Amino acid sequence: MKKLIIIFAALISLNAIGQDTQEARDMVAAGLIELGIEGVEVRIMPIPSYLKGLVKGHGDELEGFIRGGGSAYTLYLKDLKNTSLLRVISHELIHLEQINDERLKTLPENIVFWDGQEYNGSSMDYTDKPWENEAHNDGDNLKFKIKKILKNER
Repeated sequence: MKKLIIIFAALISLNAIGQDTQEARDMVAAGLIELGIEGVEVRIMPIPSYLKGLVKGHGDELEGFIRGGGSAYTLYLKDLKNTSLLRVISHELIHLEQINDERLKTLPENIVFWDGQEYNGSSMDYTDKPWENEAHNDGDNLKFKIKKILKNER
């Protein structure tokens, strides 16, 4: 069996991210299994209040983001409904995979290295960022695979 470590911060109560934390944990675990990512710790936290209301480049409110590298990541989530939660977790797990595979690296000043090429993330429209396009496309596929895994386990 694949070694997965999913840790929830003590700050999260049952509805801190708008869902039962077990449901979010199951989604993350299923996604990591599907992606073949082993031995990573994923902490799930609510988006900090000072970032709530922050918008992405195309005007949508920030729903989630992931930070970390190596074997430790933190997945920050907005208060989301079940279908949105699965979509956002799937999208962010693709970013985790990109980081884990060393294809995506973010630096201060919003400098991003994607597949060895340097980008200024703040000067690009959200829809022009290749790492985001991949996360949207592959995240949609992952979402359906996670749904199938969870359905078979229940």
